[in-house]
Amino acid sequence: QKTGFAPFAGCTKFDCQGYSFFLPNTFSAAPETRSASKLGLFLGGSGVKMTLEVGLPRDIATLVHLDLHHVRWVGLAHKDRLADSSSHCCVEINRSYRKAMNLVGDVAQWTGWEVSVRSETWLTHSIVLRRNHMPPLLDAAQDIVMMLQVTTAALEAGFDETRIEEVITMAANSLSPLGAGEVARGESFTIYTPMVQAKLDALLFDEEGYRWLSDKFGMVPTHYEKAKVFVKAILKMLESENALKHPELLQELAQVSEESDALEAARRLIDDEKAKRCMQGPRMQALHSAWTFRVSRYLFYLVDGGFDSRLTANDLVDNVGIVAPELDKKLREILDFLLHIRSKDLNKRFCKEGEPPRSFMAHARDPLFSTCVFNERVMQILIETGYLQAQFSQGQEHQYTDLLGVMLRSQRGISLKASICRQILAATGKHAEEGSLHSLAPALCEVVKTGSRFLVTYATAALVNLTALRASGDGVKNRLVTLGVLPVCVAHLRKNDDDLVYYSLLLLVNLTKAVHHRHVVREYAIVDTLVRLLTVPDLGVTRSKIMTQLPAVLGQLCNEDDTREEIASKDGVVERLCTIYAQAPGGSELKCNVMFCLRQLCSGSRAIREEVGERVLPIAVEELKIFHHLQEFASSCVLLLMTLATARRNCELMCKTQLLENLSYCISDIPHGQREEH
Repeated sequence: QKTGFAPFAGCTKFDCQGYSFFLPNTFSAAPETRSASKLGLFLGGSGVKMTLEVGLPRDIATLVHLDLHHVRWVGLAHKDRLADSSSHCCVEINRSYRKAMNLVGDVAQWTGWEVSVRSETWLTHSIVLRRNHMPPLLDAAQDIVMMLQVTTAALEAGFDETRIEEVITMAANSLSPLGAGEVARGESFTIYTPMVQAKLDALLFDEEGYRWLSDKFGMVPTHYEKAKVFVKAILKMLESENALKHPELLQELAQVSEESDALEAARRLIDDEKAKRCMQGPRMQALHSAWTFRVSRYLFYLVDGGFDSRLTANDLVDNVGIVAPELDKKLREILDFLLHIRSKDLNKRFCKEGEPPRSFMAHARDPLFSTCVFNERVMQILIETGYLQAQFSQGQEHQYTDLLGVMLRSQRGISLKASICRQILAATGKHAEEGSLHSLAPALCEVVKTGSRFLVTYATAALVNLTALRASGDGVKNRLVTLGVLPVCVAHLRKNDDDLVYYSLLLLVNLTKAVHHRHVVREYAIVDTLVRLLTVPDLGVTRSKIMTQLPAVLGQLCNEDDTREEIASKDGVVERLCTIYAQAPGGSELKCNVMFCLRQLCSGSRAIREEVGERVLPIAVEELKIFHHLQEFASSCVLLLMTLATARRNCELMCKTQLLENLSYCISDIPHGQREEH
């Protein structure tokens, strides 16, 4: 029975590039879309257009290899392209997206990412969708970008901005593969079950694939029963030490055969007769090594929620070091097996037959560790739980940070490197005197230079914390400057990425405190770059965190006379700073930094002092009374007033205000014993 679906009321159904979707009746396909189905352009009136871009299906294993295994990375790359295509823009939305409709019973998995970017000429709202585990083999994925653009002129002419999100989300939610829905719901999706099962039995899917196939189709590898023996052995070990959080899990495995040694259960799975028959010939050892790696990855999937959400890898990690020595040794060996550090050369055995895996510490001290491969998901858990750091005794902290640096420099995935950066941020935030962390500066600098935009932002934030550590001294800053981080920071200030610009400014605040660093950074047109940032239109979106740090960098650069003169000579700089000062919340860090910058600029020019005095002085005097209890704010305000008072006109203005009375409030906040000094 045919059950084709009609569009919603007031909508038109469009077919393009193998997919159908709904748009309001005001939209029509552009002539080029009608004549060439591969071009998806739809016009919705003056200044309104929607484009559909469908990528080629790609093997999921290839996406994992390219570090594009999650739609997030595709969505972030799309955001960066949109932002970089405009001279000025702001990212208003950057978040995950969940497709809300499945009109044809599609068996594939859909994930999404939503981005909205506002520039001077366009407001662009995009949804990036990934159709994952596509039939018939369930091993491919296809990325689809739907982009709705409305010109600024159309918005000013009265186009309802709230409709933009409604239109694009309806189009994305209604997106369906063509050829489906013409028969009974879902029956038009052919799945080659025997071939999918063969790939499952060869353990060729990743963790997400195993979970999707199990939940959606009830398909598991034929090795599942043998794998449960491994899981049961771990549960028995934890139960023997009263460390099993959910004892009922063992009851559910009552019918599974018992094995006291979990690694022995893993070896039996590896030595499966059917698998052995597929590993004959001259490449036997390479095939066996690859199979062993896939087995370890599948077993980790089961231990980390794949068997049951009540059992995770953290249950193993958390009990290392607190159970009996013999059991502790076994847990470490299991984690070493699941981590599975090995040479890229598959002709080399993972470990000698009958012997436990080589320990993590042995690999960590191996100079060839950077060339090894391992399960990055396991490594990420070991880093985030503190297990890895705990393996290094007191006095070996440098070995741990050196290991993190090696992983940052080597060809590892985005998720693992981001996890390392998060650990650095956490460590520098908790331990202000952690001296061993400074050795990570060169590795982070390398990431800042060569990483993806997402990683670069994380690494820059980590460098901000490192350069702020007192234990690091000026050594880290000098080394970073020598490694060429300053021109990279200046280049990042020109990117339309608020987070990256913000952390780059924070890093420059730390690096421009030294005279020789200020001389170096000036060679890279930093003044022009900062002035451009200062005068950029806000496009209706607050950029207060950027504006808070921008005057601090400008003010520090003004310590050099020639740089101060260059900044002061730029049109609109002083006027813009005065405007920001007038609009900034009283007592805020932004206002403090603006006062610092204005004070620096005033020190070299009477004309600037008079201009600033006319626009800022009355506000400063009034706010001194209100926020006198905020020591940093009051100090910044008094220092600015002292500089302004060197101009006669400003003194005359001060006489007309309640400055003396308001200063008395500040004096009252000073302890009696210190008033004479102040």
